[in-house]
Amino acid sequence: AVNVIGARAAGWVQVVTTVLKLLPLVLVTAVGLAHFNPSHFEIADASVRTLATSVPAAATLTLWAFLGLESATVPAESIERPDISIPRATLVGTALVAVVYIASTIGVMSLLPRETLSISTAPFVDAVGAQVGPWAAGAVAVGAALSCFGALNGWTLLVGQLPLAVARDGLFPRIFARTSRPGTPAAGLMIAGVLTTALVFLNYTRGLVELFTFFILLSTLNTLIPYVFSSLALFLLPERGHAALPRGIAAAAVMACAYSIWAMAGAGAETIYWGFLLLIAGLPVYVFLVRR
Repeated sequence: AVNVIGARAAGWVQVVTTVLKLLPLVLVTAVGLAHFNPSHFEIADASVRTLATSVPAAATLTLWAFLGLESATVPAESIERPDISIPRATLVGTALVAVVYIASTIGVMSLLPRETLSISTAPFVDAVGAQVGPWAAGAVAVGAALSCFGALNGWTLLVGQLPLAVARDGLFPRIFARTSRPGTPAAGLMIAGVLTTALVFLNYTRGLVELFTFFILLSTLNTLIPYVFSSLALFLLPERGHAALPRGIAAAAVMACAYSIWAMAGAGAETIYWGFLLLIAGLPVYVFLVRR
């Protein structure tokens, strides 16, 4: 409903929820650093074989937290001075998010032992509740709910804007290119909402944490595919002509491609299986629209 009203409304909701959800993260960080416990950070099994499988899996899950760093480009039509605002938002936003995530993760790991943390379904709530009290746990839970609402608001914006852009290029059904009076892709938003809800119901037999982890890995995998294409496309940009690509940029592109492929491997065989099927399922749609 917020996104159907317009991009400006979605933007204001995003700003407010972001500020509110930072408060419990700052609380967890402060309490955790005040009770810092180095023993909670010890690695139980540091063998090469274990690290070879656990580190890629952790990297894929961690990358989920940063998905969307490219999303500032999607609603470019609705942003003032996009040539300045988008790069600034991408770089500054990613750096701030990294600081917040690392600090809050250190905080929650300081407050809970590894055995407790591994089975917790709400680690931030449990960490603050054990150290401060139920009232603090309740405050963090409210912050988590606001965080979820804000994340849903932002992703819903993209769910409407990306199909809108592709449909305008003639590579997606026309209904996704329709916009309401405020200029929002209302039909696309509703269709995406129904499909997303159906995807959740089809996997309802999984536990909540297992379901969320599955969606995290599946979403990350399917985002890494365009990451690979984008990193290699840098070498094929038409406007570069025959000019040599600067070595620093070329090296960054190669490392980005290698990292993306490595993170794909960390998603696991089941996730790659479903991701491949979803990718292939889009080909008939593409062929049908191109023939038309």
